[in-house]
Amino acid sequence: IKADGLSVSFAYDQFEVAPETGKVWVTGSAETRNARGETQRSVRTYEMTFKVVGYRPMVDGILVYEGGPRR
Repeated sequence: IKADGLSVSFAYDQFEVAPETGKVWVTGSAETRNARGETQRSVRTYEMTFKVVGYRPMVDGILVYEGGPRR
């Protein structure tokens, strides 16, 4: 990212938890800006699962995709 002069940002709009599966969905606006200042915007979702190891929560799985949550 640094070598290519890119800037990447994400701002969440929606946060959902499914207690029965432990899945978490974070959906929001992603923006990538190149060295010339051209910007690409999209809706992106981070779908995550967690586990607890030694009393510490850890990310067990993560899936990133365009668009809203896939339940």
